[in-house]
Amino acid sequence: MNISALTFIRLISGKSDAITRTAFFLLLVMAGFAAWQLADGATLEQRVVYIRYTCFVFAGVLAFLIPHLLYPENRLSWIQQLNPPKPYLFAAQILKLLGLPLVFTLMILILGFYDPAAPLDHIEQKSAFVVQGVLFLFGLTLYGAFRFFIIGRRSQQWQEGIRGAGLMDSMKQVGQAPATPPGMFPSFGATVAISGGGMMLVVAQAWLTAYESAFLAWLPYILLVLWAAHKIYSERGVMDQHFYQTQAFYSELFINPGAHGAEQREPVSFDAVYWVPKVWRAPVWAGVLQLDRRLPFGRIMVLMVLFLWFLFYTGMNPEIIIAWLLVMITGKNALIYLLTAENIGPLPFQLTLHSPAQWTRARFFINLRWTLPLFLGLFFPVWISTQYDWSFLLTWMLVDLFVAALSAWLVTGLHEMKFKKQYA
Repeated sequence: MNISALTFIRLISGKSDAITRTAFFLLLVMAGFAAWQLADGATLEQRVVYIRYTCFVFAGVLAFLIPHLLYPENRLSWIQQLNPPKPYLFAAQILKLLGLPLVFTLMILILGFYDPAAPLDHIEQKSAFVVQGVLFLFGLTLYGAFRFFIIGRRSQQWQEGIRGAGLMDSMKQVGQAPATPPGMFPSFGATVAISGGGMMLVVAQAWLTAYESAFLAWLPYILLVLWAAHKIYSERGVMDQHFYQTQAFYSELFINPGAHGAEQREPVSFDAVYWVPKVWRAPVWAGVLQLDRRLPFGRIMVLMVLFLWFLFYTGMNPEIIIAWLLVMITGKNALIYLLTAENIGPLPFQLTLHSPAQWTRARFFINLRWTLPLFLGLFFPVWISTQYDWSFLLTWMLVDLFVAALSAWLVTGLHEMKFKKQYA
């Protein structure tokens, strides 16, 4: 089928729902606010350091989120029927990732140019560091997307024991059998390569900046873009094979929990929700189980807590810490929206099991699943800090409870309650 690249991308990208657009807008606002707070009154040297910190954080976030943003492809059947040219497949993957570098690009632009006291001072140096930062963001995005794009064949070989069998047997013999499927090991390697490699490039660029030749400071990021472009070009003839192999592997991994094997990590057990009142325990357990299959949020929560500790440790402005706490609380309590998907919660079935009021209460408890990590993430900094007291911790716990209840009420109102009003 002859189809233009723009038409193909529009067809498979679909239209974002209101909640996704709102979440992305709020993320832009919070990121911009944090960058504005840092840039206000900063010297040129401080701006350079902040831009490099931003690139550091981006490398870690990108490496962690790529597989969750790209796989599995919801419109895979459409793509198979359209049978587009091979380069279109990779272009569609890049488009799905663009939101992430755009958020960090906004931060770098503000960090570089927001200087109301002297907007034109050091404008050449500011422009150079901003362009270098943006070049790094999109170069690493290009490389990271390609690294995961081609990972399907190797992951399947690890999963089937064609590769890595010796390592798996050695680990079992010493009683250290991995708790993850063997096919995930290439993904771990790619995550380390993208995050660690990206951070080392930032260090190398900072080191080369000390030399008088201005071109040397551009060299690491230019080489990154050229290397990514070279790798993509070298695989241009088999892009379709890589795409479908990787989609098949991650579809099996994320959707079919039985494919993990008997020796792998078990799903969340019913006993794990002992802390929920018995009347809501069954729907809470089912919701937690479905969320784990759709998005293993535990690792994301750990990453967010570690970044929160980084903000406390570096003595960031309270406004930035507040902005990040709002991101954490909003993100963890917005996850229950995933449970409204038709293949998870068909409306007639939902209302047969429980009333909207019961679903609201159950979703409230689902939201509380990650409240303890949030509490611990605030407890230790407050414990050792002289700037924040226990009222700060109590306030944010109350905010989390309020947002958990509000999101449960909103999601149920948009899902079960709306359906009941229309057809009851």
